[in-house]
Amino acid sequence: MAKFADANGHMPKPDRVSNRFKFYVRKAKLSDREELSFHSYHHTTGSWLSMQDVPLRVISEILGHSNTQVTEMYSHLSSEVMDRAMEETFGGE
Repeated sequence: MAKFADANGHMPKPDRVSNRFKFYVRKAKLSDREELSFHSYHHTTGSWLSMQDVPLRVISEILGHSNTQVTEMYSHLSSEVMDRAMEETFGGE
């Protein structure tokens, strides 16, 4: 799997990525709330992969987690996905 690297091929330090992200949030005049951070996209990625039925172990590997229990916290499902699962499992009215 490809790794995130800087122009010199080195892994950037997490604070550098976060600081650059905040810089561009401000530059785009987006809300500078604490909730809007580069790490938010980690959650989003996990959630989207989960909603596409990607196995939890695969998501865990992609996100670089030590185990799938950590990944489970990132696997937020939309109400539409949960409604569809209930409909497919138990049928409709």
